[in-house]
Amino acid sequence: MFLNELGVDEAYRRRGIATALLERLTEVCRDRGCGEMFVLTEPDDEPADATYRKGGGTGAPVGAMFTWTWT
Repeated sequence: MFLNELGVDEAYRRRGIATALLERLTEVCRDRGCGEMFVLTEPDDEPADATYRKGGGTGAPVGAMFTWTWT
């Protein structure tokens, strides 16, 4: 599963919305038999990196791609 973008309007950030969306998306992926999910980020996008790490993603060596593997 390729996650193109996960965005939350600035007025609603820091409320756990992105984390909840990411958790639900990982459930959908697992339910549909996806063995992996990935998303690309900018190397200096610390809020996105933190969200993806918190959601269980593993950063690539360059810190710009996160993957989830269930198999």
